[in-house]
Amino acid sequence: TEEVGGLKLIATSDKTMEIRNGSASFVYNDVEYSVSKILSLGGSAKFGTNRYVEVEVSGACKLTIVAKSSGSSDRTLDVRYNNSSVATADAKASLSITTIDITNAGTYQIGSTGSGIYIYYIIAFFWKNTRGKSLDFFREDGV
Repeated sequence: TEEVGGLKLIATSDKTMEIRNGSASFVYNDVEYSVSKILSLGGSAKFGTNRYVEVEVSGACKLTIVAKSSGSSDRTLDVRYNNSSVATADAKASLSITTIDITNAGTYQIGSTGSGIYIYYIIAFFWKNTRGKSLDFFREDGV
């Protein structure tokens, strides 16, 4: 277990994950992002044991995952809360951006349902009340 960029990486010595050099740029909510490092999940997750990440959120938010298959076929990430799947995220052969509505504070696990996936960024947008006016978003740092 290691913590990187606010994410807890859950791996073992024989089922590893790796932070690699890799670059990509993308636009999300009118903001341009660039990355120079990616997280290689290394294969399918065994939740509770290895090859997944944990992200802690403090309340209801939109969780956006930017990912890509490490191969030529499309793959899927499972997003779990309290040992149950609550959503899936795409990891296609091209860069994929999936946004999930999160309703509860707590720890969420994200891992591949099959083969290798690269995670480029995870963004949590929280709502905050602005004195009875409309709801605003603020960005919590990604990985």
